[in-house]
Amino acid sequence: MESQIALARRNGNAAKAFGRLRSSHLTGATLDISKHSMTAAEQRWMRNVLFSLRRAGYLYAIEEFQQPTFHVMIFRNYLDYVASMAR
Repeated sequence: MESQIALARRNGNAAKAFGRLRSSHLTGATLDISKHSMTAAEQRWMRNVLFSLRRAGYLYAIEEFQQPTFHVMIFRNYLDYVASMAR
């Protein structure tokens, strides 16, 4: 929580730590994947994988451009996908 408060102070795009519009990162179900060190080919691969999983209903992913990240929220049924890959 403290890190979200500090982030919101220095980053105008960061969500609040409290209230109705608080960051979903605080739930542990949301993460950002940095594109900073990815090549163009790696970004295309990540984009394709994330949006395929989004279409399948396993997660919600958006590509951010102001901050070079993929913002990803994992849904509970993602475990079904993981289990299917292990077979």
